[in-house]
Amino acid sequence: MTNEKLYKVLGDINEKYVKEAKEYRKAKNPLWLKWGAMAACLCFAVFGIFVIQRLGGAPGTTIEQPGNSILAVNEVDHVTRLDMDVQISHYTDLSGDEWETVMEAFEQAVGMSYEKFIKKLPVSYQQTAFYSVDAPTSPKSGEYVPHDYVFEFLTEDDGKVKIVICATAEPLRDCFFVCENPKKSEINGATALIYNVQDSFMVQFSHDNVNYDIDTCNITLEEIENLLTCIVS
Repeated sequence: MTNEKLYKVLGDINEKYVKEAKEYRKAKNPLWLKWGAMAACLCFAVFGIFVIQRLGGAPGTTIEQPGNSILAVNEVDHVTRLDMDVQISHYTDLSGDEWETVMEAFEQAVGMSYEKFIKKLPVSYQQTAFYSVDAPTSPKSGEYVPHDYVFEFLTEDDGKVKIVICATAEPLRDCFFVCENPKKSEINGATALIYNVQDSFMVQFSHDNVNYDIDTCNITLEEIENLLTCIVS
């Protein structure tokens, strides 16, 4: 889901963060909560909050799609937000050499080129942003390196799609929701978890040793299925 949508669901969020997100400024603004290992102290903190604040969710519902495909959508009533120490690097107005360096780092981290990934997506998508979420190399080190690469798009019908990818662990997340026994969807052999909050969908899955989080707003389930089919091909 978009940052603005998520903030409305959570409530009582500092408007400074919304403004910073809109202006794409580089800041230590928590964006994503990491479920994989980054640092021992951080993992213990996340685990502790997860145990203490375990959320309840409504049972998942299955929605049949054209072509005999079934997407299992898990309805979510509550969302919890956590803070993390991360930075954002926006890759705009770069020189040719700087862009080439970013592209080499992207391919080394993800295992595919930037161009190859973009070609997987629906041709109607209009890209609006490309940046990385950078995590500290160690606690209090002061040095940050890209952990996730993030793409944002607009669709033909003014829908919004954010695709977060990471090959070393699950993407960083600043929010989480829990459903008891969430139902799973399968797209071309890849297992996906799909959550619904208001009019937004959150999709989590892995394919070819790459982990994906996809946030959407004003996107239909048919469009979700088409996007997943394009990526998992």
